[in-house]
Parts: sequence; structure tokens; C-alpha cells
Amino acid sequence: MKNARTRYLPIVIVPAIMPAVLTPLLVSQHVPDNLIGGAMGVSIGLAIVGLVRMKRGPGRCAKIS
Repeated sequence: MKNARTRYLPIVIVPAIMPAVLTPLLVSQHVPDNLIGGAMGVSIGLAIVGLVRMKRGPGRCAKIS
């Protein structure tokens, strides 16, 4: 594996896409605005956590020589 941090890529991509998928579903179900905002906040938070984990120093995996 070239870059061990690429395993965090889905953790960054999926939450970034979630608001685009969840917002139309929640609006069509007549969900209160605070739940829609909460869903967006959670997805943005997960994306930030994924970016921070990708950017952080070397992984915990042992190097294979």
C-alpha cells in the first residue's frame, strides 16, 4: 500500500455527500429544521474528523521493508 492514510478517504467522501442525499429526503418527510441542521452538522463534523486523521502524522502500521 503506497499511502496508509488513503483508508480514511471514504470517511471524508461519504459525509461530504450525505447532506446532498439526506436534505431532500428529510425535507420531503416534513422533518423539523433543527434535525436537518443537525444532520448537516454531523456530516460536516465527520468529514473534518476524516481530514484531520488523514493529515495527521505517520500511521500506526508497521513499515514493511
